[in-house]
Amino acid sequence: MIVEFVKYKIIDKVGYVSINRPEMRNALNFRIFEELEKVFDNIGDVFCVVLSGTEDYFSSGIDLIELSGISAENIENKLAELQRSITSIERCEVPVIARVNGYCFGSALEIALAADFIVSDSNCKFGMFETKFGIIPDLGGTTRLIKRVGASIAKKIIYLADTFDTAFAYNLGLVDWIFDDIDKGISELIDKLRLNSPAAISASKKLINQIYNADLEDNLFLEKQTQMTLITGKEVKLRIQNYLNSLKI
Repeated sequence: MIVEFVKYKIIDKVGYVSINRPEMRNALNFRIFEELEKVFDNIGDVFCVVLSGTEDYFSSGIDLIELSGISAENIENKLAELQRSITSIERCEVPVIARVNGYCFGSALEIALAADFIVSDSNCKFGMFETKFGIIPDLGGTTRLIKRVGASIAKKIIYLADTFDTAFAYNLGLVDWIFDDIDKGISELIDKLRLNSPAAISASKKLINQIYNADLEDNLFLEKQTQMTLITGKEVKLRIQNYLNSLKI
């Protein structure tokens, strides 16, 4: 499997998937989504997976320069591809632990929401900023956020597009565990998983997802269609360009 920005290794039957584009704060270009799907579709003989970024951050979100360069005729197909990539994480047969630190913004949070558990240190910053750019969370983020924290809190997160810290995310139910030593905490969580039947855990995951996500495909279609009414307009490119100009990129 040839990958450039997503690293994968197996240690003691635990799969470690890491987004590795540190020079861009792990900004999610389209290649990363392709590689994530390849890895999760070929996860191998493991009993759980840890999905992480690099030492300093999980990901700052989608690569806005690449996003703003999509031609209008390719947008809908690209959205479907990115949705499929993230759904491959959720459909992984074994538990997936998202190890989030530093930043977990926008599409990065959409990726984390596809994991079974979100684990963080106390210093991570979260946010969904899509409405700042005239768009919505369209890669399953709206659907999965509502299911995780409820409609009212999802509205606050999406409408206001604020940055919030780990403690706030934990209180919302967005983060499952906060560990001062995140790697030690994840190791202890993995040790607990090892005590139980891998076959029973995988069967439970499949059943829970079937019950809970019976309408997932319909919801992803609604997200995509809603986004199409927004993303093809002039406002989106103008807002993205103004933001990039503010960063002097």
